[in-house]
Amino acid sequence: MESHPEELKKSIIEMASVVEQALAVVSSKDLTNQEIDEFENKINQFHTEIDDQCFKYLALIRPVASDLRTTIAIMKMNNELERIGDEVVNIKRYINYTQTKDVPQLRHMINEVNKMVKNAMDSFVTKNIKLALNVIQNDQVVNDLNRSIIQTFFEGVKDQKFSATDGLHFVLVAKGLERIGDHATNISEDVVFLVSGNDIRHSTPNQVIEGSNTPKSKIIVDFLKRATNKNNNDES
Repeated sequence: MESHPEELKKSIIEMASVVEQALAVVSSKDLTNQEIDEFENKINQFHTEIDDQCFKYLALIRPVASDLRTTIAIMKMNNELERIGDEVVNIKRYINYTQTKDVPQLRHMINEVNKMVKNAMDSFVTKNIKLALNVIQNDQVVNDLNRSIIQTFFEGVKDQKFSATDGLHFVLVAKGLERIGDHATNISEDVVFLVSGNDIRHSTPNQVIEGSNTPKSKIIVDFLKRATNKNNNDES
């Protein structure tokens, strides 16, 4: 049976569900290496199968317009989710090397990142630009947490509150989580392009719009207003 966009969407949503499950339990000391390897194997299998489905669909059906854009977006999301899976595996291994049982800052960061991944995929399923833009904005929260955690553990090692080994591995955990936030942001930017046709990648904090320096948060708000007005005009 030939694939079509709805089947491709179903596959990528199933893959995202596995990724979210793995991320939700990554900090648990009860999670064994074998169990996290099983998550990785499932994610890698989805990655290969979805790529194969997309390539066959593009070659055999030669879609145009929205179907073509949807297929390309799914291929890009597929790569982002696979990379998130890789980061989850690395994070679990780093956590297993540590002796410190609980770090509230890391728990908070894991929750924020998990929320970003979930909302990014929800924005794809519902074609919700506002939700996608919220994910993009939330990336700054994760970046701030990353810097805070690095500072905390550097100071903790210096004051001998943590061992140097624990400090190093928790910094690597935070960096891995920060990368997952970046992948969720990439997915959300793809959703914005898929739904609206507007490419907002690589916008800088001081990107010039209409001759004035505008913060990225303002860019997002202005874009959302324009997208909402466009939708209202299309409906009228």
